[in-house]
Amino acid sequence: MSSGNPSPAAAAVVSDPCSADTATGVAPAVAAACSAAGVPANYVQTNPDVQTLQIGNPALQAERSNNIWFSAKWSPRAAPGLSIDLTYYRLEINNAIGRPSAQQALLDCYELGDALACSGIDRATDG
Repeated sequence: MSSGNPSPAAAAVVSDPCSADTATGVAPAVAAACSAAGVPANYVQTNPDVQTLQIGNPALQAERSNNIWFSAKWSPRAAPGLSIDLTYYRLEINNAIGRPSAQQALLDCYELGDALACSGIDRATDG
């Protein structure tokens, strides 16, 4: 049995769904949402690194987890090279803390029309 605490995640590269330079093009509904946000129709994302602002919440409680695992391996002498592995695990997380990534916020805003996700996006005037 063990306990775990979350570790900080590495920053991810972001692919803007509004970028006109995609292999599959921009879906009409996404293009309309991007246009409504002031993104030019010919906008092309040239740099996948974007600035993000992440804030915390002082009222959060610590995330806690309990993990149980059991593993067994059997290799019968009568069958050389044969082995059977059995693994059981159970993870239990309480007060899980998470936030959408910058990529997920963009997708939720422009592909799903999620107003809350859109409210957290501040685009430059050129896209």
